[in-house]
Amino acid sequence: MASAQQEPIPSVAELEGLTTTTPPHRNIFQRLRSMFGEEFAEFWGTFMIVFFGAAAECQAGLYRGAGDWLTRILGWAVGVSLGIYLAAPISGGHVNPTVTISMSVLRGFPASKAARYVLAQILGAFLATLVVYLNYRGAITAFEGSGARTVIGPHSTAGRFFTIPHPKVGLFTAYVNEFVATAALVALFLAFTDERNVATSIPFAFFILILGIGASYGIQTGFAINPALTLLGYGKAVWTHDKGYWLWVPWLSVVPGGIVGGLLYDLWVYNGQASIFSHGSSRAIAL
Repeated sequence: MASAQQEPIPSVAELEGLTTTTPPHRNIFQRLRSMFGEEFAEFWGTFMIVFFGAAAECQAGLYRGAGDWLTRILGWAVGVSLGIYLAAPISGGHVNPTVTISMSVLRGFPASKAARYVLAQILGAFLATLVVYLNYRGAITAFEGSGARTVIGPHSTAGRFFTIPHPKVGLFTAYVNEFVATAALVALFLAFTDERNVATSIPFAFFILILGIGASYGIQTGFAINPALTLLGYGKAVWTHDKGYWLWVPWLSVVPGGIVGGLLYDLWVYNGQASIFSHGSSRAIAL
């Protein structure tokens, strides 16, 4: 009787091939998220800041008895907190160009990615501004008294959407105000996101932080602390009022202030390995 022929033992590659399945077809949204998921997270996280913050400004400022300064601060604090809740799992929850630029300078965050983040943040803020503006357009027209939109004056509504200095505050005071407030913001961002700070609920911590900044430093400048909030089509006066305030304070004060705040934190508090100043880091700088 002939012996039965022994079947060859399958190779590892053949066994793996038996369990390999063809990946499912991905729709356009899945493909876009795989390519730009972090940027979309920054876009929508920043959108949430303005969506709640600017709306609180409009509601409190345009309707008698609808709110006061605390109402406005709460709106911004809620917006920042929810924006970070939304974005943090995907992108780290910067939702602020100053934070992104500071992370690029101090923590080695890639410059190319930082540029995409900043663009996404600005676009998200702009879209949210448009949504809030359209929602409150009738109230804005009634408050201003005409179809015109003004940046400065007793019936101006521009300050509902971007930073405008108090009439009694000079440019130097506004510059310093935003510089120190944003320094605190970035320093505390680094503290909140320290991997060893496990007890911190980061979105709630930011809620408290924005309440504190608004209550302490908000009235003089509208506490910009986020240059992504400065763009809206209120005419050329947006760019020319108060000697180019939009550039000097929301950008040239806020961004250096954030970097200095992060620098002080990394030099005097942080002892991990992520900073460019950390001992043992491949990117450490000899002082």
